[in-house]
Amino acid sequence: DSFLLDNVYQDDQYGDIHYNAYIPKAYDKRQSYALYITLPGYQGLYFQGVGKNLETEEFGFVSQNYNSQMIILAPQLEDWDELSANQTIALTKYFLEHYNIDRNKVYISGYSGGGKTLSWVLTKEPELYSDALMCSSKWDGYLIDKKDCNRFKIVIICSSSL
Repeated sequence: DSFLLDNVYQDDQYGDIHYNAYIPKAYDKRQSYALYITLPGYQGLYFQGVGKNLETEEFGFVSQNYNSQMIILAPQLEDWDELSANQTIALTKYFLEHYNIDRNKVYISGYSGGGKTLSWVLTKEPELYSDALMCSSKWDGYLIDKKDCNRFKIVIICSSSL
């Protein structure tokens, strides 16, 4: 199975949201599915070329090894800041409304610049996601409310060589 490239969700508030999607061939709307969203790092934004995020990052492909019956979204956003966070949230809500998604299995990750976007996503609407992973990035959003800390496992890895 492969990704469908350059899909566009037209959101009334945040405009065109370009994304690549993996939807299992045997998708059955009567069965619930996990949803995984991988946010792009450097070289993965839309203006850099259709599918560039899939060429430069393997998260969308590797995740299929863990659950081949999971819907995977690889959005190609406008930036790594608040606009892209709002677009990610809008895209997540669209899929939650139009596909049979298990609300306890909504995963999101962000690598590099995508981690910055992820920090804004989790600042704005952490309740949409059951798990989140930030890789090689910087937290730009506001601090998460204490009530949300029980929902997320946060792992910080530091190195003196950085």
